[in-house]
Amino acid sequence: MEAPKIETPKTEPNAEAPQAGTPKTETPKPAATPSANAPSAPSGATAQTESPKAGAPQTEPPKTEAPKPTEPAKTEPAKEQPSADTTATAKAEELFKGNCMACHGGSLEGKSGPNLQKVGGTLTKEQIMTQIAKGGSKMPGFEKKLDAEAIETLAGWLAAKK
Repeated sequence: MEAPKIETPKTEPNAEAPQAGTPKTETPKPAATPSANAPSAPSGATAQTESPKAGAPQTEPPKTEAPKPTEPAKTEPAKEQPSADTTATAKAEELFKGNCMACHGGSLEGKSGPNLQKVGGTLTKEQIMTQIAKGGSKMPGFEKKLDAEAIETLAGWLAAKK
């Protein structure tokens, strides 16, 4: 007799009157009704539950791939720094060729002017800047021909020669 009572509420959960008659026993059983039908649904329900579980580990490997792109980004700043130094060096060499090479030689070995190959070992950058701008005993000043930035670039390049 108990089994027919269980089946009656299952067919009438949509009808609200039977629920009022058996609220304690019948309410949990409709929730348990999918479990009662579990023999046909468990394979589908289990497969659906297993799929997300299998899917969760699959989302973790892409997270490990994310750090790989950051490694190349670390090498990029190193490339930019030599570019800045290379640009400054190229500009200084161009200034030297156009303004100093006639007297100091193409390899800084000196001609009518002194050898500058190790000038950074004896003069500071500021002293070299003053020499370029104001000139010396035989050397003309370049403060009217070169701007302050060009003089500083050239002096920095020469100060590194030690």
